[in-house]
Amino acid sequence: GNLRADLLVMLGGVRRAIAGGDGPVMRAFISEKARHPELNKEYQEAFVEERKAHLRSIMAAGVERGDLPANTDVDLAAEIGPALLYHRLMVSGAKPDEDLPRRIVEHLLGPAEPE
Repeated sequence: GNLRADLLVMLGGVRRAIAGGDGPVMRAFISEKARHPELNKEYQEAFVEERKAHLRSIMAAGVERGDLPANTDVDLAAEIGPALLYHRLMVSGAKPDEDLPRRIVEHLLGPAEPE
């Protein structure tokens, strides 16, 4: 029910998976799917579609509550955070820093209101 909190939880989970033991496996699988296109379907089903659908529903709920403008491209918005996290993994091979999910969310929604 809170767009900022929901995004932080979801992107934090993706970051932890990439930064943990799954990161090297995911990097290797992504590389191999480029060489073996038949693996793409498996990759999409195993790693991408469920997470993407969940993020779409989070974004759509944010639009319905008025947390995001009505004309928000929900599909694109749902891809931004994971794309940045995966980009860091694939391009630099580095673990995404712990602060990256918060920075992504603040870029999308603006700074958090002080408590």
